[in-house]
Amino acid sequence: MHDTDAQDPGIVEGLRHSQERLQFFIDHAPGAMAMLDRDMRYIAVNREWQVQHAPAGAPVLGRCHYDVYPDMKPEWRAAHQRGLSGQPTKVEQERVALPDGSAIWLRWEVQPWYDASGAVGGVVLFVEDITVRVQSEEAARVARQNLSDLIGTIDGIVWEADAATFRFTFVSAQAERLLGYPVSAWIDDPGFWASHIHPADREASVRYCLECTQAGRDHQFDYRMIAADGRVVWLQDRVTVHLVAGRPATLRGVMVDITERKRAEAAMRESEERFRALADSAPMLVWTSGLDRRCDFFNRRRLEFTGRALNDFGFTLLAADDRAAALLVLGTTQAGESQNTESTPASRAADAHSVQNERYAGLFRHAAATRRPSSITWHSSGWNATHRLSASPPNVRPRPQGLTCTVNPTSCEAATISANVPR
Repeated sequence: MHDTDAQDPGIVEGLRHSQERLQFFIDHAPGAMAMLDRDMRYIAVNREWQVQHAPAGAPVLGRCHYDVYPDMKPEWRAAHQRGLSGQPTKVEQERVALPDGSAIWLRWEVQPWYDASGAVGGVVLFVEDITVRVQSEEAARVARQNLSDLIGTIDGIVWEADAATFRFTFVSAQAERLLGYPVSAWIDDPGFWASHIHPADREASVRYCLECTQAGRDHQFDYRMIAADGRVVWLQDRVTVHLVAGRPATLRGVMVDITERKRAEAAMRESEERFRALADSAPMLVWTSGLDRRCDFFNRRRLEFTGRALNDFGFTLLAADDRAAALLVLGTTQAGESQNTESTPASRAADAHSVQNERYAGLFRHAAATRRPSSITWHSSGWNATHRLSASPPNVRPRPQGLTCTVNPTSCEAATISANVPR
């Protein structure tokens, strides 16, 4: 009966068809695959196994797995035995040394298979060479670490955010050092950035960033944020808008702490305001001029005295016969030095008629000129001595012998200066 059934064409065809399906399945399985019976003899292998794991490509069907690999690792033998007892084993990544000294990375599994009665009929071995993947992952890990180390050297918060929601997708560790909030708080809270901007800056900052982002325009702006300990920290945010298909997709930027710079700017403004207040309240004329010999600052009394705008100030303001005395000090001052002079040069008011009839004069005291390779600053102060001069001759110190200065009356430049001044 058995022999007759074995020769039945339908049974033979069904068996052949079943074997073909099995072979098709194992040939298209990822990696190398082998099916073994309870005695660890090969029942079926796919092409990948035959190429990669059969010694010299020799056929392995019917042979014992341990005869093919007599030096099998004890851990792998133990996994086979667990499989034959119905317990699968799966290893995602294992480094395997090869006889030539190189190494490969494998992902492997041992799975039991069951016969029609439900008993374990043997094991199926899956082996996948993941060396290329592991090497790629390691290269990516090293690159990320190098990038992280580089970002860590930047004295600022490096960040990335979604252009549509402004939600952070990356924030460097410097964020916690500068503002005290953990990185997780920045990333987990979609509204973290806007909610921690100083209330006085929030609306304008968010609006400006939104407008620039929608226009696809890189931008830079300053605003204040409230730190975890309540401190107010000035940040300069430098933002790059990354476009995909012409639309804003990602924002990347660096927030730099500029608190000290803002404090210095505020201190400078306060100092300038104090200087301006002091200069305007002084009972004298105060002004400064630079390398071009034109005035760059003057006080209120100077303006009231001359009636001239800022651009009209300079050495041209002096009467022609008094320019030489002023330029003489400037021309003989060496680098890093300053000179003091006391004289009574005549100044021309805005009204030329007043100059001729009333002779406005300024008594210059402590006029210091400092010459540097690229700049000359002339700081002067004086007051209206017209009435005093009309009552008595001015007390002018004599110029040192051998010291002369001639002036071009049109350009007000010193044409020649010669001096023999004791040092």
